[in-house]
Amino acid sequence: CAHMHDSALEELLKLDTLEAIDYSFSDIGDKGLMTFGKLKKIQALRLAHCRKFQAQDFSHLTALNELRYLSLFACQQVDNLCLG
Repeated sequence: CAHMHDSALEELLKLDTLEAIDYSFSDIGDKGLMTFGKLKKIQALRLAHCRKFQAQDFSHLTALNELRYLSLFACQQVDNLCLG
C-alpha cells in the first residue's frame, strides 16, 4: 500500500467483514484514520512507517472494539502519551 492515500480508503468501507489490513509505508493521514475507525470488524491494523498522521488523529480509532493488534513501528510522530 505504499502509494495509497486517504481517498482510496473509502473503497474499504464496502468490505464490512474485513478483519486485518496492512497499510504500512502509506501516505495515510487524518482522513484515512477516520475511515479505519468506521471498519468495526478490524482486529489487526499495521501502520508501520506512516508519517502523515499526527498523534491526536488516533481518536478516530477508539470505536474499534475488536482491535487486538496495532503496529506503529517507525511512526516517529507517535509517543506513549497518545496511546495511553
